[in-house]
Amino acid sequence: RDLDAPLSGLRWSYSQDQWPYASDSGVADAALTGLGAVVTFAARRRRASGAIYLCISQIECNLDKVAVSFRESKISSLYNALAATLATPLKDYVAVSLETTLKSEAHLRLKPANDYLEHNNLWPLLLALSKIKESDIPFERDDDDALGRDAADSTDLLHPTAGQLPPTSPTFRFSTTPTATTRWPADSAPP
Repeated sequence: RDLDAPLSGLRWSYSQDQWPYASDSGVADAALTGLGAVVTFAARRRRASGAIYLCISQIECNLDKVAVSFRESKISSLYNALAATLATPLKDYVAVSLETTLKSEAHLRLKPANDYLEHNNLWPLLLALSKIKESDIPFERDDDDALGRDAADSTDLLHPTAGQLPPTSPTFRFSTTPTATTRWPADSAPP
């Protein structure tokens, strides 16, 4: 939650094709502060081959503040007043948009990682280091997709409660905060 993203010099414009035929253009500066993301991975096994792969179980984005200021328009002061009034809905919209984008893109980025882990036969080492037995890793669901997307999450990408795993499923949680957590199966102890 410690990431900041200043965005300056964003050119914008709009034009209505119907009455009242309004149009305007200008420049906006925006600042995203307190941005954080948590990505939870889960391990699954393929039914046919027994091969292990990583899938995304859950993604959460948080944002403390979005500040937008408009300039180079005759009514920049009106836009700035609206942006200040709508700061909370704007912040929520940006957070949901970031989360949706991460969910749609992250699965594509996982395929090379899964290929690397399988090609270099690294799963036995990872399982040994984490003291997780292969039998503790659940099999893929019938509706998991080819990219390793967890079916529980892929069917309902916009609701954070979707894709929650049972307490005994091995999950690996990474976040932008300094602390990362790992949930271990009930019958095994963390290393």
